[in-house]
Amino acid sequence: MSIESDHQDHEFQRKKTAYFQKFMLRHMDEARKYKKYGLLNEEGSEGWRNVARHQLLSAVMAETLSELLGRTSEETAKITIDSLLHDVEKRRQQEGKSKNEVWKDEFSKNKRPFVATSSNFTGAADWGDEEKILRWLDSSVGEKSAGNFFGVREPKNLPPVIIVPWRDRVAGFKINKVEEGDLGREKYGMSTWEKLEQIMTTIESGLFQRIIARNPELAERYNSPSQLTELVEDRIHERILSS
Repeated sequence: MSIESDHQDHEFQRKKTAYFQKFMLRHMDEARKYKKYGLLNEEGSEGWRNVARHQLLSAVMAETLSELLGRTSEETAKITIDSLLHDVEKRRQQEGKSKNEVWKDEFSKNKRPFVATSSNFTGAADWGDEEKILRWLDSSVGEKSAGNFFGVREPKNLPPVIIVPWRDRVAGFKINKVEEGDLGREKYGMSTWEKLEQIMTTIESGLFQRIIARNPELAERYNSPSQLTELVEDRIHERILSS
């Protein structure tokens, strides 16, 4: 059952709201940075609030995924905080630039980037757990609007931020972000989104296999790497119900 679907159970909705509020209370230092960087409650911030929502949902997923993988409490805390902040400077980085300037600046970087914020996949073959998890998370949280995930965004009426199977997001990118996709052809020998598809398939398979190896009882319900999003979402749903 989707935690971000139009769930009609009022008790579940109440518990979900409380769960996310408690999560942010545990991370107040990070929450303060949302305001500092203009993502909340200031003039002109309306169109950026979904960046904060995207980071929050990504971080809840990060904590859940990290624990499913059996990572240490220290590793889980770090990946959760990194996910909470991975786009925190996006407004300052992008305001005053055209989208083409943003893309070209990103693709001109030759050093290994902080992958969760980037369509520059330099050094992907050498990514560790942190980078792979952040990349998977960032590709698995998006907006739902006008019947799809890539509708018009009105700053004062933003669409819901939801968990999205990454294949759906990439399919949308191929249709709606053609120019950014074409920029990857010289760098990767394929479009940006074809490269992301390739990387995500590898990441998804590796994470899924590790989770099933550590939690063999899950194999009865989840038998394909493509179910990783469903698995993580179901685990969050269970946590909300038991909170």
